Amino acid sequence: RWVHARGEVVEYADGRAVRLGGYCQDITARREAEESSAKAHVELHNQQRVMERIARGEPSQENLELMCRDIEVVYPGARCTVLLADLEHGKLLHAAAPSMPAALITALDGLRIEDGNGACGTAAAASRIVVVDDIETSPLTAAYLELAHANGLRSVWSQPLLSGKGEMLGTFAVYRNVQHAPDAAELRTVSAAASLAALSIDRDRAEQALNHAATYDSLTGL
Repeated sequence: RWVHARGEVVEYADGRAVRLGGYCQDITARREAEESSAKAHVELHNQQRVMERIARGEPSQENLELMCRDIEVVYPGARCTVLLADLEHGKLLHAAAPSMPAALITALDGLRIEDGNGACGTAAAASRIVVVDDIETSPLTAAYLELAHANGLRSVWSQPLLSGKGEMLGTFAVYRNVQHAPDAAELRTVSAAASLAALSIDRDRAEQALNHAATYDSLTGL
């Protein structure tokens, strides 16, 4: 609890304090409201900055790294990853994971898009948010316990990235080293980040397609 305490001398005798008065007030609700407002301000600033980068055509790789770091600052203890969908081969490929160890990045690169295959594989296969509040007990992560232990991971939730046309683009995942289920505020924040990530990826791919169309013959591929 947050408590505001105040004390003061209310009576003197011969220059000495003989009686003190004071009170304590529970200000937890007010403090939480202030922190929530400050956090919302930071989130809005971060989202506007990313939107400006997307509008300028900045590389999606850099945008994704930035969004991961922004989430990690707003929610201390969180570690984020972005995986891109390779639908032709049914896999998720590494795109961004600024706070993850190299060994874990290597292990996640090429994750199969399959219902029941971890949080990200399932999120991509089913196009829905998947929350694993305890990696130790979830059947979705049973095959990855050793990997989780080695990297100090205990919970994960994964948000699918979808294009404006509903095409699966990848996943945005948040990991923690403790048991954890996101609250409504976290869900909103990461959902907004996922939408921006999808927009950045979508734009990047559209530009690549335009460049290809402008420089290659559609009939011969030359």
